[in-house]
Amino acid sequence: MTTPDQAADGYRLFPVNILREGSGFAVAFKSIPPEAFTDPFVAETTARFTEPPIERRLETIGDARGLETIAPRGIIYHVSKCGSTLVSQLLKRLDDIIVYSQPDALNDLLMPPHASSAEQLIQALRALGALFADHARRPYVLKLESWNVLYCRLLQQAFPATPSVFCIRDPIDVAVSVMEDPDPGVWYRHLKSGNNPFFAQFGLDAAARLAPGDYIALFYTRFCAAIRQLEPQSSRIIRYDGMPESIWRTVAPAFNLPVPAAALARMQQAAEFYSKDPLGTQRTFVADSTGKRQRVAADVSAAIDAVARPAYEQMLLMASGTAD
Repeated sequence: MTTPDQAADGYRLFPVNILREGSGFAVAFKSIPPEAFTDPFVAETTARFTEPPIERRLETIGDARGLETIAPRGIIYHVSKCGSTLVSQLLKRLDDIIVYSQPDALNDLLMPPHASSAEQLIQALRALGALFADHARRPYVLKLESWNVLYCRLLQQAFPATPSVFCIRDPIDVAVSVMEDPDPGVWYRHLKSGNNPFFAQFGLDAAARLAPGDYIALFYTRFCAAIRQLEPQSSRIIRYDGMPESIWRTVAPAFNLPVPAAALARMQQAAEFYSKDPLGTQRTFVADSTGKRQRVAADVSAAIDAVARPAYEQMLLMASGTAD
């Protein structure tokens, strides 16, 4: 693979977006130091660097470069609104690790419909992994958007030795949080689009319309079904109500990330505040699950309990090691 020229003064070319270009892909880069990625999300970091991006073709990697040199140390999947940003933000308190949270370039590759074959996507994912590795120059972790889990098999085929975690939360809490979010995830923004790019893989017409509760229940169950495709030993289930302790007790060890005493103290201190607050702001975290359950509409509650709750309960069984 041709490695992009690295910028001076500690800045390195970071893959901001991927564009489909004929039968292949082009990459838009910005010069950003790895240490800048402390915002809750990659998009917030890249927005702070206003220089025009540089475009280059995404080159496939050669056999001479081993997967172990380009693969992420771990991948964080989740059902949305379940503490995954807390996981990624606390991991950033560890030494010698870079966490890329919801990188747009990965979303660009995975967003349906796919014009490329599965094998082409796998090769593109590896090429993108090489770009992340070249930028980080140390172990890196990927925290993904919730809908990315629909393609976890592709990611596992691209990086078969990379462990993952799947963060879950009671689907009622997830539903209320999603519906009350002024800027929800891309999958929920398609609720009334009339041309839903995700529906084809669910066996639904792209123009199908669902009530919000039915829609959220559908995606929640599909997210859970997707993660069940992976080998049990390759992914750990992380419960919302077990955080933050499970982050340093389970997630970090699963990714083979040491947690020395000083780093643990930093993680514990950071866990006291809202993980999604922008840099420079700091609000003390207040649990809100009880309030959410009081605010949920009856039709949403019925849809969630009928469809999503069985999937959630199966995840709980997997987390306890008692699932069939």
